[in-house]
Amino acid sequence: MTLLHKAFRLNLLHLGKQKRASLAALASLATREANRWATVLHEQKPRTRTAFHHLAYQGLRDAGLPAQLACDVVSQVWENRKTRTRVYRGIPLRFNFPRSAGHAQTHHARPVLTIATGVKGRLALPLAQDGAYDRYTDALGAGFVPKQVRLCATRKGLRLWLLAESEVAEPAVDGTLPVVGVDLGVRTLAAISVVRGDRVLEQHYFGRDLYPAQRDAGLRRSMLQEARDTGTMPDRARRGLRRLRGWEDRFTTTRCWQVAHQVVSLAEKHGASIAVEDLKDLRDAPGHRKSRRKTARLPYSKFRSSLESLALERGVPLVAVPPAYTSRRCSRCGEMGQRKVAAFHCPGCGYLGNADRNASVNIARIVVGAGKHGPQQLVSPQDSHEGGRVNGPVGNGDGSGGVGWQPYSSPEFKPPVSTGSR
Repeated sequence: MTLLHKAFRLNLLHLGKQKRASLAALASLATREANRWATVLHEQKPRTRTAFHHLAYQGLRDAGLPAQLACDVVSQVWENRKTRTRVYRGIPLRFNFPRSAGHAQTHHARPVLTIATGVKGRLALPLAQDGAYDRYTDALGAGFVPKQVRLCATRKGLRLWLLAESEVAEPAVDGTLPVVGVDLGVRTLAAISVVRGDRVLEQHYFGRDLYPAQRDAGLRRSMLQEARDTGTMPDRARRGLRRLRGWEDRFTTTRCWQVAHQVVSLAEKHGASIAVEDLKDLRDAPGHRKSRRKTARLPYSKFRSSLESLALERGVPLVAVPPAYTSRRCSRCGEMGQRKVAAFHCPGCGYLGNADRNASVNIARIVVGAGKHGPQQLVSPQDSHEGGRVNGPVGNGDGSGGVGWQPYSSPEFKPPVSTGSR
């Protein structure tokens, strides 16, 4: 058994003036204390979290924070001790069930969320009974248990998140069934091969629009920062940077979840398991500065967590396999070949094809044959054995370019730009 976690964003009804003022004061106090104790942590450098807790807890309580929030501020400051580069503009208020949060109803049977803010009694937050609330109640009926509430203050008001968990049985991986091999890359987020025995059933390339979108956002950010710093168009550049803030992260998160849904749906279609590379220390990979910058943009952890969550929720087995030599070994004969950019060539059997595709077949075969490579019958380097669709231009065998040619694919959404209007 393992724990499956889900987050639900719920909508609040209109809050009264007193409740809004109470929550704003609590959020301001928590942010101010987090900044104060982050400075203390940087100066005194306690070696363990327990030592930092003993150092800061009483001071947080004396400042007026409730016990649960005081512990939570300690946790958030300690978790961000290595990545914090500037002061906190705001931190989420977190309340745990059932100690400092709970569900209740009004006299008219309308749902409210109660939280402990340190004042007498609890503060009741009315919940909107919309589609988001219906999805949350359906999850509770399916066995999910609420564990934490998070209140985030934004420019548009308060955002409410509820985190729930459920115990589910982890499905076992069966090597006799088809396997969906997933090769992760910078240019193509996920190269997919569905392998059954010695046959390749389907192959796809998902997320090819992610890298161009990240690149475009980075270039636009650099131009706007230059315009702001040089004073050519400072006001317009500031508005553009403000609109661009967080866009790349939101787009990357959305595409990771979309691609994860595609991969899991493909596995369900074939009754297959999923094999993904177990990559580690990507930021410490050798190479020149430009190569490391591209590697750092690969959202491996974000995609891996979304894929694991969806696979666990829908009962699809998933296994992480070692990535050693998956890009250099020939998927047809098992010999070591040569990779140049997007092209793979095997001098032994003469196989010529896309390197990401070759790696995805090798990843799947680690599970199918426990590392044994049998003969693979392919019509052409870029056509699946049973006529499975290879989506998008791949540059191998489609008559549009050479083996190493990678077409430019514009992103689905362009980064927002400033129109110059106030």
